[in-house]
Amino acid sequence: MLARRWPTRYQHLAGKLGVAWLVALQRQRFLCAGGGGLELSPRGIARCGDAGLIAPKWPAGRPCLDWTERQNHLGGPLGSLLTQGMPQQQWLVRHRGGRAVRLTTRGRRKLAALGVELPEG
Repeated sequence: MLARRWPTRYQHLAGKLGVAWLVALQRQRFLCAGGGGLELSPRGIARCGDAGLIAPKWPAGRPCLDWTERQNHLGGPLGSLLTQGMPQQQWLVRHRGGRAVRLTTRGRRKLAALGVELPEG
């Protein structure tokens, strides 16, 4: 069985995985509305840090409509920064020559621990 490839868009997670990521961040109250858009809450900063996703400064993100899913995923600088940290933490592996990523076993565990209900397929 081939490993599932997940899409990215402008350096942030998209598709079903991207939508599930945003839903989990909102449900866990890791995001809050701020002057610049969606910002990590203090709780979100702490949990992302515990998971190995760290940054000296957390930029704001924004909802980004996923045309295939007809729901939002996390876009903007925050979405990109979090997604860029995932390969560094060995949660995702980028496929050569494209924007698709593969979720690793470690990534499945880490995202599940952050409350992401991983889509099937």
